[in-house]
Amino acid sequence: MLHNMSRRQIRSIYGSPYEKYFNNGLPCQKGDLLSGGMGYPTYRNDWWDTRNLWSKPYYVLSMMMGDGTGSYHNENGFACELSPNTFFLTFPGLKAAYSPANGARWGELFVSFSGELFEMQHRLGILDPAQPVWHLEPLQPWVARLQEILQSPAPYTNLQIMHRTLRKILRMLFVC
Repeated sequence: MLHNMSRRQIRSIYGSPYEKYFNNGLPCQKGDLLSGGMGYPTYRNDWWDTRNLWSKPYYVLSMMMGDGTGSYHNENGFACELSPNTFFLTFPGLKAAYSPANGARWGELFVSFSGELFEMQHRLGILDPAQPVWHLEPLQPWVARLQEILQSPAPYTNLQIMHRTLRKILRMLFVC
């Protein structure tokens, strides 16, 4: 179930303003969304230059917002430039780094998720760390679809959680 559902704007420790849509305090182990929100466009600062590759214990899907550019690279040697209308996925345990270009501004719409459902997708190659970045045009339908997912009412039972997760991931991946 999703807990702590209040919408609030926070400032990260790195200075970027974020609006958190939700934070799931009790995710379903079968597969669930953990958190989601919007990072408002900000300029690159010196902090980015001191960062090493990092990883999280869950997946994060991010959509670049605005007209900034940037870069992404991971420990497997994948590297690419990021531009508007770019989605990128970070994988649990795979160290990666991404940042705006010097002098560039960007924001992001993001959702984090974990669970057996996504691990199975990873094992089957559907979620593939060799292809973590996509460029999609036009952007607006994808923004609307992801915001609908992130701002939908919270489920209350395990069956509702699983149903919501499957339905919304499928809606996001395929135009249904």
